[in-house]
Amino acid sequence: MNRSWLPVMSACLILGAGSAVAEERITAPGNGAPAAETQPASSGIKLGSGFTLNPNVTVLNDYVSRGITNNKHNPVVQGTAKITHDASGLYASLFASNVRFIVGPGFDSPYMELDPSIGWSREIQGINVDLGFVHYAYPGGSSALKFYYDEYYLSLGHTFANQLSLNGKYYYSPSFSGSLASNSANYLDLSASYPLPAEFKIAGHYGRSWGNYFEDAVEGAAIKFYSDYSLSLSKEVLGMNASLAWTTTDHRAKVWQAGAPGAARDQVVLGLSKDF
Repeated sequence: MNRSWLPVMSACLILGAGSAVAEERITAPGNGAPAAETQPASSGIKLGSGFTLNPNVTVLNDYVSRGITNNKHNPVVQGTAKITHDASGLYASLFASNVRFIVGPGFDSPYMELDPSIGWSREIQGINVDLGFVHYAYPGGSSALKFYYDEYYLSLGHTFANQLSLNGKYYYSPSFSGSLASNSANYLDLSASYPLPAEFKIAGHYGRSWGNYFEDAVEGAAIKFYSDYSLSLSKEVLGMNASLAWTTTDHRAKVWQAGAPGAARDQVVLGLSKDF
């Protein structure tokens, strides 16, 4: 999820998925996941009856989602727990992170993000397919700002010769970022990763946000769309994944976020994650 709530909101209310560098977000999870998901592979914990639990804990110096800081450039601790039914590919997941948004006078920022999701994933003729639904909730925020909303997503990916991995993920929200006017929004996440010598991995990401939410100036200045980019380097160290990511946005994001100076600036994100 990507949120940076501005003081120029209309009586109600940005950015969120979810994501640190992950689907969209530079973070640990899967959802909402992040421009580059760099956690090491894990076989998970077998629960019996064909179910597997995959927990993850991540520490970052900032939570960046779709190019926007979600914690005022402060450190975050994030956790993800995913339960998968191995035979069917059905799964349920929960992502949690501390957050701190920029809100207008008299409003309270939430202190946490909780993203439950359900979905189905399967490899079909070499193509990794992931289809699902995620709900974004923000405990502690002013109720008048409607700190919650939903997104649907579809992801397609393929790895060539166990080397180059390409992935595309599309998100749609009928009421993005909790907008009271039910303004819809779309997000496209395109990413690629490639293994380097000494067990390093390099990954790149391009994201594009567009839709009525941005055109109708629900928050900040009206724009048709904006883009975000990231480049990351990761390596497994002592059973953990260490990552270094650079993330930026185009000028449209900075115009859109003019009420929150620095929210869409170039950022360097350091991360350390552990799968169990």
